[in-house]
Amino acid sequence: MLLCVSICVVFFFLFFFLMIRRPPRSTQSRSSAASDVYKRQALGVKIMITEMDITLLPFPDQTAGADMNVSFEYQREMNPYAQGLPDSVNTLFEKRYLDFFSIFLRHKDMISRVTLWGVSDQQSWRNNWPIPGRTDYPLLFDRQNKPKPVVSKIIEEALKTK
Repeated sequence: MLLCVSICVVFFFLFFFLMIRRPPRSTQSRSSAASDVYKRQALGVKIMITEMDITLLPFPDQTAGADMNVSFEYQREMNPYAQGLPDSVNTLFEKRYLDFFSIFLRHKDMISRVTLWGVSDQQSWRNNWPIPGRTDYPLLFDRQNKPKPVVSKIIEEALKTK
């Protein structure tokens, strides 16, 4: 039984790792992610969400995974937000973070923590991966280490669940 629980917990970490790192067009729906949390609830183990970040950049090869050795040549269409996120894309970014955090907050009794993969966009590993020279915005703090507007929205949601 212990082995099954360990494997299931590792699967859950892997599930979130892969789901969050996929480009938006292939990311599972919010209801699918919530369904996966419900399935894990029956195991009675605490879950940690680790290494979370959300990218909105296109990915050049859907089969590459998160292999850090993968690298592609720079192409302008793969770096569409070099000068900043347009409002419409930022709205999508906020919605995705809020969707995930609403799931995490709903299941706070079984999720012991949520850890992001870095603090600010300036130092994110995604800026030059898998294409050197790209600019990404995957974290909750901007390049000046200031919280993005979605941070206060996440806090508001968290306060509602107390």
